[in-house]
Amino acid sequence: MQQARRRDVFPMIKLKTVSKLLLSAVGIIFIFMIGYFAYIQEQPAETPQPSQSEVVQEQKPVEIPTPEDFLARVNEERAKVGAAPLAIDERINKSAQRKADDMANNDYFDHVSPVDGRHGYEYIFDETRPLCISGGENIQYIKYGVDYSTAPVVETAVDWWVNSPIHYEAMIDTKYSLTGFGVARGPDKDDSYTVYSVQHFCELR
Repeated sequence: MQQARRRDVFPMIKLKTVSKLLLSAVGIIFIFMIGYFAYIQEQPAETPQPSQSEVVQEQKPVEIPTPEDFLARVNEERAKVGAAPLAIDERINKSAQRKADDMANNDYFDHVSPVDGRHGYEYIFDETRPLCISGGENIQYIKYGVDYSTAPVVETAVDWWVNSPIHYEAMIDTKYSLTGFGVARGPDKDDSYTVYSVQHFCELR
């Protein structure tokens, strides 16, 4: 009878031991999980990297140049052919700016305005009469924004005029002695915008 009792007791002892071990294992796992989640929460969140299109949209807006910026570049071209440098006249700056604003505000690119039907060089005489006996006009535009240009305004505009025979002829024409420049940025449209550049020339009486 005593031996029978011993056989009955041993399984019970083993069962209690296994139960204690299981509870201990569960406790250890629970403590580990709490520590792990606490560690994860303390880690800094990764900042998502912007896509290529977002990088382009966040580029610094193009810098709008001054008339003096244009003048330096234009006079470099005139010097190459021995033509005297042009001088800026504020009245001609005003006529060129009027033309640039007209193109930007009315979304067109042409020497003749669809608004008043006048050629841009006519604005020169509005501002300078009777100072100038003849005048000329160079115009150019650049589109900026997503998938478009990031080039500087002056270099792009003047290079374009240099590579266009009729515009280059006006730029280096020795009969002109005064000039003016205008630049205007059009409104944003489909993640892009247009910058219009204008140069006006004056032949003095």
